[in-house]
Amino acid sequence: MKVKFNWKAIFVGVLALLVSTFLMFAVADKFGDRWKDMPQATSMMPEDSLDPDFNFNELVDPDAAIRQPWNTFSSLYYVFVGAMLICLPYTKKSSKMSITSSKSLRILYGASIIITGLGSAFMHMSATFIGQFADVLGMYLISVFIVMYALRNIPKYNTALFSIAYIVINAALLYALWFAPNLRRNLFLVLILVGLVLECFCNRKAKGFSVDLVLAAASSLGLAYVLWLLDNRQGMFFERVGWFQGHSFWHLLGAVACGVLYLHYSKTYKAAVGEE
Repeated sequence: MKVKFNWKAIFVGVLALLVSTFLMFAVADKFGDRWKDMPQATSMMPEDSLDPDFNFNELVDPDAAIRQPWNTFSSLYYVFVGAMLICLPYTKKSSKMSITSSKSLRILYGASIIITGLGSAFMHMSATFIGQFADVLGMYLISVFIVMYALRNIPKYNTALFSIAYIVINAALLYALWFAPNLRRNLFLVLILVGLVLECFCNRKAKGFSVDLVLAAASSLGLAYVLWLLDNRQGMFFERVGWFQGHSFWHLLGAVACGVLYLHYSKTYKAAVGEE
């Protein structure tokens, strides 16, 4: 598949990355001395964790304004990808529900990716429960989008039904996240698996369906999950201090998977409506 670079979208992505980096430093400078006074994340501080078997490998400095610097700023890969996707050109309109022609769907997908990056950065910076909530909020927004968008070729399925289901499901997940936070990993994993399976099951016969891109996205997420596990199991071969963090690679590969899925959506849609 021939790849065409859209330099305007790349520029916007880089600009969003720089602005979000500045924002993280600004938030840390203004509120960094308050993190210890706030409820802590359920799996950040080993000595206080409600989930002691899973702790991020990067050393948490309880006295720092940015408690996990590498995990914080690697989260912003998502901001770059999300901002770039929003600014890519739109295809011609059609009766089909499509992320490549619908501004509302594209903005929703891109914004979900951006929220994931900002929420994750805030969580690793503050190691607080509200940061953890913001982090998983974005993950749910993306995964529910993948699930609901996989149903796009079902007869009579439209943007209105998508929106209603999207809001209801996310509201239920956020309720569970607040009152049963330790369920968050299992729920996210189930949503991602369901979304990818539905994408293949519901759309495999669609013209232009790219099984290679779906597998590439799944492989990126699979490798990211392996690195996440290695990082959480006391780091294995990753460093406690420094850039070589398994969780940072999880951020990178997760952002890549979001971009690859968009390429799949775009390729399938263009084939269906006859665009080059």
